[in-house]
Amino acid sequence: MYEAAVNKKAEEIVTSLKKNKSDFVKRYGNDDAESVMYATANKVAQEETEEETWIDEYELKDGSLIEIDEEMMSILDEVYESLSEDHQDQFDVLFSENRETNTSLLEWVRSVK
Repeated sequence: MYEAAVNKKAEEIVTSLKKNKSDFVKRYGNDDAESVMYATANKVAQEETEEETWIDEYELKDGSLIEIDEEMMSILDEVYESLSEDHQDQFDVLFSENRETNTSLLEWVRSVK
Protein backbone atom coordinates (compact mmCIF):
# COMPACT_ATOMS: atom_id res chain seq x y z
CA MET A 1 0.00 0.00 0.00
CA TYR A 2 2.77 2.44 0.94
CA GLU A 3 4.72 1.75 -2.28
CA ALA A 4 1.61 2.20 -4.40
CA ALA A 5 0.97 5.58 -2.78
CA VAL A 6 4.56 6.65 -3.41
CA ASN A 7 4.44 5.48 -7.04
CA LYS A 8 1.16 7.26 -7.74
CA LYS A 9 2.39 10.46 -6.15
CA ALA A 10 5.72 10.18 -8.04
CA GLU A 11 3.88 9.91 -11.36
CA GLU A 12 1.88 13.03 -10.53
CA ILE A 13 5.09 14.88 -9.66
CA VAL A 14 6.85 13.72 -12.85
CA THR A 15 3.90 14.97 -14.89
CA SER A 16 4.24 18.39 -13.30
CA LEU A 17 8.04 18.36 -13.71
CA LYS A 18 7.77 17.62 -17.43
CA LYS A 19 6.42 21.13 -17.87
CA ASN A 20 9.92 22.32 -16.88
CA LYS A 21 11.86 19.66 -18.76
CA SER A 22 13.94 22.27 -20.56
CA ASP A 23 15.35 23.39 -17.19
CA PHE A 24 16.39 19.81 -16.42
CA VAL A 25 17.96 19.46 -19.87
CA LYS A 26 19.96 22.66 -19.34
CA ARG A 27 21.20 21.51 -15.94
CA TYR A 28 21.74 17.80 -16.54
CA GLY A 29 21.96 17.36 -20.29
CA ASN A 30 19.58 15.66 -22.67
CA ASP A 31 20.65 12.13 -21.69
CA ASP A 32 20.22 12.52 -17.92
CA ALA A 33 17.34 14.99 -17.64
CA GLU A 34 14.53 12.44 -17.56
CA SER A 35 16.22 10.11 -15.05
CA VAL A 36 16.93 13.09 -12.76
CA MET A 37 13.26 14.10 -13.03
CA TYR A 38 12.17 10.60 -12.00
CA ALA A 39 14.69 10.45 -9.16
CA THR A 40 13.55 13.85 -7.92
CA ALA A 41 9.89 12.86 -8.15
CA ASN A 42 10.50 9.59 -6.28
CA LYS A 43 12.38 11.36 -3.50
CA VAL A 44 9.73 14.07 -3.09
CA ALA A 45 6.89 11.53 -3.25
CA GLN A 46 8.51 9.36 -0.60
CA GLU A 47 9.04 12.33 1.72
CA GLU A 48 5.47 13.55 1.24
CA THR A 49 4.00 10.10 1.80
CA GLU A 50 6.00 9.65 5.00
CA GLU A 51 4.75 13.02 6.27
CA GLU A 52 1.09 12.24 5.69
CA THR A 53 -0.93 11.29 8.72
CA TRP A 54 -2.44 7.85 8.45
CA ILE A 55 -6.11 7.28 9.06
CA ASP A 56 -7.59 3.95 10.09
CA GLU A 57 -11.13 3.04 9.20
CA TYR A 58 -13.24 0.94 11.57
CA GLU A 59 -16.57 -0.76 10.95
CA LEU A 60 -18.92 -0.57 13.90
CA LYS A 61 -21.45 -3.22 14.88
CA ASP A 62 -24.23 -1.18 13.25
CA GLY A 63 -22.35 -1.29 9.93
CA SER A 64 -21.28 2.35 9.91
CA LEU A 65 -17.67 3.29 9.27
CA ILE A 66 -15.57 5.70 11.29
CA GLU A 67 -12.13 7.10 10.58
CA ILE A 68 -9.57 7.74 13.30
CA ASP A 69 -6.32 9.55 12.63
CA GLU A 70 -2.93 8.79 14.14
CA GLU A 71 -3.13 11.50 16.80
CA MET A 72 -6.55 10.42 18.05
CA MET A 73 -5.53 6.76 18.05
CA SER A 74 -2.56 7.62 20.22
CA ILE A 75 -4.83 9.42 22.68
CA LEU A 76 -7.33 6.54 22.67
CA ASP A 77 -4.54 4.05 23.39
CA GLU A 78 -3.22 6.16 26.24
CA VAL A 79 -6.64 6.53 27.87
CA TYR A 80 -7.48 2.85 27.28
CA GLU A 81 -4.26 1.67 28.92
CA SER A 82 -4.99 3.80 31.99
CA LEU A 83 -8.35 2.09 32.57
CA SER A 84 -9.02 -0.94 34.76
CA GLU A 85 -9.78 -4.21 32.99
CA ASP A 86 -13.54 -3.83 33.60
CA HIS A 87 -13.49 -0.30 32.26
CA GLN A 88 -11.48 -1.44 29.24
CA ASP A 89 -14.27 -3.94 28.49
CA GLN A 90 -16.86 -1.14 28.72
CA PHE A 91 -14.64 1.05 26.52
CA ASP A 92 -14.50 -1.70 23.87
CA VAL A 93 -18.30 -2.01 23.84
CA LEU A 94 -18.83 1.74 23.55
CA PHE A 95 -16.17 2.09 20.87
CA SER A 96 -17.60 -0.57 18.58
CA GLU A 97 -21.38 -0.36 19.24
CA ASN A 98 -22.63 2.37 16.90
CA ARG A 99 -21.81 5.84 15.65
CA GLU A 100 -23.66 7.58 18.51
CA THR A 101 -21.87 5.74 21.32
CA ASN A 102 -18.55 5.95 19.49
CA THR A 103 -18.92 9.71 19.04
CA SER A 104 -19.80 10.14 22.71
CA LEU A 105 -16.79 8.08 23.73
CA LEU A 106 -14.45 10.07 21.48
CA GLU A 107 -15.81 13.34 22.87
CA TRP A 108 -15.24 12.07 26.41
CA VAL A 109 -11.67 11.00 25.58
CA ARG A 110 -10.94 14.44 24.09
CA SER A 111 -12.29 16.11 27.22
CA VAL A 112 -10.03 14.13 29.59
CA LYS A 113 -6.86 14.71 27.51
